[in-house]
Amino acid sequence: MKVIQVDCVSKTYQYYKKPQGLSASLRQLFRREIEYKEAIKDISFDIERGQIVAVVGENGAGKTTTMKMLSGIVHPTQGHIKIFGNTPCAQTASFKKRCSFLTGQSYQLWPDLPAIDNFNLCQCIYEIPLPIYRQRLSYLTEFLRVSHLLDIQVRRLSGTERLKMELIAALLHGPELLCLDELTMGLDYLSQREVMRCLKQLAKEDKLTVLVSSDTVDDVSTLCERVLVIKDGRLICDNGIELAKQVLEHVFEVA
Repeated sequence: MKVIQVDCVSKTYQYYKKPQGLSASLRQLFRREIEYKEAIKDISFDIERGQIVAVVGENGAGKTTTMKMLSGIVHPTQGHIKIFGNTPCAQTASFKKRCSFLTGQSYQLWPDLPAIDNFNLCQCIYEIPLPIYRQRLSYLTEFLRVSHLLDIQVRRLSGTERLKMELIAALLHGPELLCLDELTMGLDYLSQREVMRCLKQLAKEDKLTVLVSSDTVDDVSTLCERVLVIKDGRLICDNGIELAKQVLEHVFEVA
């Protein structure tokens, strides 16, 4: 079964050019010079249930824009996206309950609250039955080895500990699709490997479909078998880890 269907999707951003100087600013009040940036250019791919797929590319390649379109935060300029048959931009209740999106650039947990209070809030938001909530919370906290940290304010946790708490919050409601945008940003190498190993095991046990973006293939090599390589907004490779590495090496050699 196809979980994600992306068909000929493009995204163009519109912005205003701002020349320097006061006189230029005054002219901008009456006549603005519009420019366009094509972030994603006619990409198409499908992801089947249970697959763990990486989206890899250099900074500015279009990874985050792709993830935002899949989450429904950003509307595509052209093309169609379907997730479980839903259009992400519609933000239906069924879509939200079946998917979870987590980014390393912003967090969902309130930093001044203990982790357990954040999880209790997630239980109310997603209307998770209490027995299921307690069972999943116990399982996830023990699996990620953070049971002893539940009463500590989130802002007082280390980077790896906080990331684990964010993962728990993203998985509490039992999503079928997990999208992770540059999740391990700022973590050291050993912490990255630990988080990826935990994710792979969780995905296997919960039969999750996972889409994760990263700057390099090495970051996701322990987690993914299939890699989508994006270069300047275009999908240039959809294959395994080893071929994706060769493609990236060739791209950087040419550049």
